[in-house]
Amino acid sequence: MYASQPFFIVKYLRRTMATILLSLMGTVNLSHAAEAVVAVDSQAVRFKSGDGTVLNAWLFQPVAPSQGVVVALHGCAGLYATRGARLGQLNARHQA
Repeated sequence: MYASQPFFIVKYLRRTMATILLSLMGTVNLSHAAEAVVAVDSQAVRFKSGDGTVLNAWLFQPVAPSQGVVVALHGCAGLYATRGARLGQLNARHQA
């Protein structure tokens, strides 16, 4: 998607999205942080963006009712390991 744009724009967009996500995470009530809520199953989903581009995503629903959300961005070297002992599993950086 960003291949035709200059690198500095891509870098700026990633930094901006990271800032927004960190800001949103700061507003989440962390009083229940000690309670581990683990998503056991994932579901492949597709939806259209504002410009009509179809986005592929993975939906992880927690076992217990949630009080917030986590958004993992695409384009960050992938959510799943493509080699090694963790092949086909979520990369360590995407696990709680």
